[in-house]
Amino acid sequence: MIDRRALLASAVAAGAAASGVRARTPSLGEALYADVERYTSFGDKRSGEAGDHRATTWIGERLTAAGYHVDRQPFSFIGNPGVRATLDAGDRHHALFPVWPVATTPDDGIAAAIGTGAGQIAVVDLPYTSNATLRTPGYGKPLWRAATSGAAAVIGVTRGPTGEIIALNAVPSQYRWPVPTALIGGRAGAMLVDGMAARLRIHGAGVERSAANIVATRPGTGKAIVVSTPTSGWFGCAGERGTGLALFLMLAEWAARTLPSPLVFLATSGHETEGSGSIAALAGGFPPPSAVGLWLHLGANIAVLDPVFGADGARRGTQPPASRGISASAAIVPVAAAAFAGVSGYDRPRVVDAATAVGDIEYYAKAGYAPIAGLVGASVLHHTPIDTAALATSPAALEALVMPLRSLLKNAIA
Repeated sequence: MIDRRALLASAVAAGAAASGVRARTPSLGEALYADVERYTSFGDKRSGEAGDHRATTWIGERLTAAGYHVDRQPFSFIGNPGVRATLDAGDRHHALFPVWPVATTPDDGIAAAIGTGAGQIAVVDLPYTSNATLRTPGYGKPLWRAATSGAAAVIGVTRGPTGEIIALNAVPSQYRWPVPTALIGGRAGAMLVDGMAARLRIHGAGVERSAANIVATRPGTGKAIVVSTPTSGWFGCAGERGTGLALFLMLAEWAARTLPSPLVFLATSGHETEGSGSIAALAGGFPPPSAVGLWLHLGANIAVLDPVFGADGARRGTQPPASRGISASAAIVPVAAAAFAGVSGYDRPRVVDAATAVGDIEYYAKAGYAPIAGLVGASVLHHTPIDTAALATSPAALEALVMPLRSLLKNAIA
């Protein structure tokens, strides 16, 4: 498979040769941005579907080329490949997004009025909270109340600056929808009114699917360094997943050349279904906590910029989101603070432990891994179809985290 970074370098060289100008080597930020674009080009990243498999294959090839022994760690779950959800309401046709685990409709859909009565299609207004999931207060419980109160189906209206659908990570252990339940973006949801005749269709049967984690290892001396990042998600996930993945691959290549410690680089699928990939990784013969000196997790939106919205649409902004940060075990908070000094949002690490960790690091911390550190940022593009590289990030935003991340790995177990 051709690497986009190699294409970028060869294109620059070819252009320079044709003009008689010495070739310019792409900057590290440009190379990182090319990796975000390459990852995004694989399409939607839902676990076990085509885009997820293409991304996993590419990640494995990159880590193999960097000198790691790479294992694919498959796991199974019930998915709905090719699922489609639509709503005809009034004279308009809307694309919806089903809430997982998906409850489908009959082939001809469910025809009912919008409203709160029994047998009607209930519309539930949801709040706006960046990076929300069904576990977030105000999301799962209101949808569940509507779904268990006699409604024929439920539509949640997601609010946010983009007006787009905001998908919500599933919690299969808590919510298995008794009636078809889907999401609509705030812009379209504003058109739904009580009494409106509607027909909801959700098609795409649940079948057993297989996804895979990538576990890449390189031997060394002393305690191991583990670096992890999720790679799956609802849509293209450029900012959400791509920024962390680009920095993950950079760290893997750099660490293999630089650090003497045993190295484990873990790329997990299954993120959007209650962290099923992280659970599978820990159950699959992972090094015990006693053998690990540091676990660094690269979470969502770690190198994004806040987009700017205007009359002509959205464009890339120049500033990182106000809400981003590092959670770290108390023992390495000083190291993390020194590594990220002067980096807005990341320069004041918060103490985290097994009782306070959230997201994927919750699984790792509860399994006893410490010290542990995790980066995460908020983005208005999070879980939306418009989370693209052109809107979400830039070479400079990515490169700004390179030296801090390297410093953290070099000094946390020194």
